[in-house]
Amino acid sequence: MQRIAPCLLVLASLGAARAQPARIDAVKDVTCRTTPGFVVVARPLSDEIGFELYARARARPDEAVPCTFAPGPGDLRLGGPDRPYEIQGMNGRFLAVTELAGMAGTLKVFDLSTGKAVVSEPLTEANQTQVSGDRISFTIRSGPATAKTCRSLAAFRKDGGSGEIGVPATVDLATGALDRGPKTVCTYAQ
Repeated sequence: MQRIAPCLLVLASLGAARAQPARIDAVKDVTCRTTPGFVVVARPLSDEIGFELYARARARPDEAVPCTFAPGPGDLRLGGPDRPYEIQGMNGRFLAVTELAGMAGTLKVFDLSTGKAVVSEPLTEANQTQVSGDRISFTIRSGPATAKTCRSLAAFRKDGGSGEIGVPATVDLATGALDRGPKTVCTYAQ
């Protein structure tokens, strides 16, 4: 039972209950997400929230890759104590993570075939990232609120905070494409 509890905690924190195309396996404190082309291995940071991860290309879609944290030459290293990540989803060659730095973090989508971030957008403090199939919905922080841009700003200030303007957006993990909504929202910020 002691071995199962850490695995369940890791799965719960990675959002295993959300529908995602990648297969998810857990061994001890390590979680692996596998698509035909890639495997992503995540382990929790010991003294921090979040995870460090690495991605490895699979030679064949049926190649067995052990679910152990053992990055090698050529693997894409992501995250660490100075840059903790939380996985939001994975499909094919695209991996979406939230970089847990600052008050709100940054949503990043990596193309694992190139190792490059194809999306990197700051999140609002009130952001509620939602995953539905291959789509990730979130709110991009675009700037501070003013009385002209935020009707709720006076109430936010009365409660000891401020406001920020955000743009609702979605990322399609099948293509890596970002779609920004046409309107802005004002949300509470510290």
